[in-house]
Amino acid sequence: MHIAEFNIGKLKFDAGDSRLESYIHATEIVNQVAERSPGFVWKYETDIGGRVPKIVDNDPRIVLNLSIWTDGESLKNFVWNTLHKKIYLRQNEWF
Repeated sequence: MHIAEFNIGKLKFDAGDSRLESYIHATEIVNQVAERSPGFVWKYETDIGGRVPKIVDNDPRIVLNLSIWTDGESLKNFVWNTLHKKIYLRQNEWF
């Protein structure tokens, strides 16, 4: 049995806004950390990367991610004991 992790959020700014550059850069790095983390199985990606290539609920600021982990302990370790925590704590800058 695996565990699925799903996040959905609404960005404060439109795509292309310079205030999102640090978020986009951080997301790329955090995704790489996730892929190398114990217990990581899979994450949703498209041919343009991990971002959803279509508008969700008619709102271009809505973003989501989905990942699969072998167990809750592995996901918990990734969330709270890697770079992910530092980025997570900055969420109010972007969402």
